Amino acid sequence: MKRLKKVTKKVTRKSQSSNKSTTLTRLELPLDDAIMFDLLKWAIQKQSLEVITSLIDQGVNVNARSAHYGWTALHNAMEGSLEVVQLLIAKGANVNAKNVYDRTPLHWAILYGAVDVVQYLVDQGADVHAKDDKGKTPLDYAYTEEKKRILREAMDRQECPTGCNDPIDKLTLNPNERNTAIKLAIIETELRPSELTIIASYPGIGKTTWAMNVAGEFAIDNKQTVLFVSLEVAKVELAKRLVCSRAGLDIQKLRKGLLSEEETARFIDVTCELEKKPLYIDDTTNRTIAEISAIARHRQQEWDLKLIVIDHIGLIKPQNPDEPKESQIANIIQRLKALAMELNVSVLGLVQLDHPVQPVVSQLVASGAIEQYADVVLFMDRESDTDGDSEYKPPKITVVKQ
Repeated sequence: MKRLKKVTKKVTRKSQSSNKSTTLTRLELPLDDAIMFDLLKWAIQKQSLEVITSLIDQGVNVNARSAHYGWTALHNAMEGSLEVVQLLIAKGANVNAKNVYDRTPLHWAILYGAVDVVQYLVDQGADVHAKDDKGKTPLDYAYTEEKKRILREAMDRQECPTGCNDPIDKLTLNPNERNTAIKLAIIETELRPSELTIIASYPGIGKTTWAMNVAGEFAIDNKQTVLFVSLEVAKVELAKRLVCSRAGLDIQKLRKGLLSEEETARFIDVTCELEKKPLYIDDTTNRTIAEISAIARHRQQEWDLKLIVIDHIGLIKPQNPDEPKESQIANIIQRLKALAMELNVSVLGLVQLDHPVQPVVSQLVASGAIEQYADVVLFMDRESDTDGDSEYKPPKITVVKQ
């Protein structure tokens, strides 16, 4: 339940049997999502920019859906003015939201909206290829030549970005250094069944993104099933990092809503590709090693796992909190190695360091257990900036045991 700021609204009703009027006063009524959606819908119909802004600023979810047809605020704005559409998108409205019939705002703009609304939606990244439950795209509903022209031009831009003659090559355009470094590191480590690989670094180096790309290479490129156990980062954020890395996009631009039309198309393409691949993320926090092992065994029966990623080992809840930290980590390392052998899968465990250390096993907590049970140990660090170059440099991977 959500509550708006104090609102006093007078409504005058005239009785059919008399000319007397009744004044109703509403003060701080608790409003559920359905009522709040109706308020926003009313403001959109009235094209009141001030009321729309006030409602959203006070907590109304701009992407809430109606109970019966799944319409969002942006769906309801397609018969209104361009200014309302611009305001809703600026406030975070999802330009590709679908209702229960899988129709996006662009579908409805083509049917009912003005040409300027259609053009604006396309410029903001509306998917011109989106299909409704009848298999129809917005172009199928374009009954005027102007709307058809706008959509066809957008389709041409999305299907063939600048410098690309073949749509198949979209994901390989201008690969950035980060992605190239990750792939080289993956090739060098050669994660093998029944083996435990440890990668250690201090925060901010990029080990989570690196591990997600390892998972992506297994699941997307090799079609092998992956279980990613994330004890720190939500699955949505992990997916964003993987999609941006594979599509060669700046994740900060995504977070700020600054992707170009061509970049948005690449993001959508990689996202659709990822959804079809066998990559599964468990982002439940405070998992014990026993719980992780039980989940892996169960999923192995269903999915035929090839890789398990743990991010990160230090966040696994110890079986006995009273034990020294080194004993806790040693027990977890031993259990992860046993799990790799039992299921005949590769296990990749991430270790977070408190500060930069020399890349040797002895610098790690529970180094004795890591030396004994880990098959591969990697350290990740930043390249030192000796030439004064401020440009981004990919992480440095050092193999200390293999």
